[in-house]
Amino acid sequence: MTWNEQFLHLFDTCAARYQNGERDYNAWFTAADLQLLEEIGYKTREFFDFVEDFCDKQNPAPSTALLIAAVRRDYFHTIQKRKKATKPSPVTSYPPSATPSTTSPTSRASSPRPAPNSAANSTRT
Repeated sequence: MTWNEQFLHLFDTCAARYQNGERDYNAWFTAADLQLLEEIGYKTREFFDFVEDFCDKQNPAPSTALLIAAVRRDYFHTIQKRKKATKPSPVTSYPPSATPSTTSPTSRASSPRPAPNSAANSTRT
């Protein structure tokens, strides 16, 4: 079984446990599950958060969680050389498009939209 098949199987298993009322995520994982999470650079709490959000809000879908895991796994393997970070990265180290301030209401308010019938919105025929 590939890592992504294992990931989806684990996700489904954990979602079923969550839906059955099992909220102690530390009890969810076998030694093989923990090895998988270790191999892809995941913490059990991070995995739980994806499962919890899916079960409570139906988002992200398991396929989306897998895509995120693939990107994170690739980063963990290529950039971090499979070594866990010793501390979280500060928000200031994120690219501008990833920071909340670039989509804040004040940044949107500073560039007003043209009126619906303005010349900026008209198209030539």
